[in-house]
Amino acid sequence: MQKKYWARSPPERFSEISKNFQEAEMDKYNDELKMQFSAYVKQSILNRRGQYLRKKYRIESLEVNYEEYQSVLKQDTEELFGKIEKLSGKVFIEIVESRLLLEKIEDYQLLQALITLSEEQKKVILLRIFYEKTFREIDWILGFPEKKAENTYYNAIKKLRKLMGGKRHGV
Repeated sequence: MQKKYWARSPPERFSEISKNFQEAEMDKYNDELKMQFSAYVKQSILNRRGQYLRKKYRIESLEVNYEEYQSVLKQDTEELFGKIEKLSGKVFIEIVESRLLLEKIEDYQLLQALITLSEEQKKVILLRIFYEKTFREIDWILGFPEKKAENTYYNAIKKLRKLMGGKRHGV
């Protein structure tokens, strides 16, 4: 049986007080440690949840319904094949017509200058001048960028002027 607090000797009382204080401090430390660990676990779960939701959103935003994609792709390819078929027919007819146009050129110097142009330049010149096509239409017909068609045209004109001995504004 334990003696009453006031009946014990001072060293016993001190050791008991010390022991109680240490236990209280340890309990307090354990409680703080538990709170810190709980906070760590809670924050870890929140971060992981956020990562999961971001990943899920990214995946959902990148997903495409396969059937819808196939139907759109099928329509696009059908339209594209239709346009290609129309353009190839036009190009064939225009090539035959352009040969006839070249045969009608009576100026020998112009004909010689046209012959010295590259095939690409000849096609662009014929489409632009004889058929009055825009650079965008030339892009569709010949299959290279609009800006390249424009540059090819102006370089060919510059070359023709030089070969024919003309000046920039004089011819």
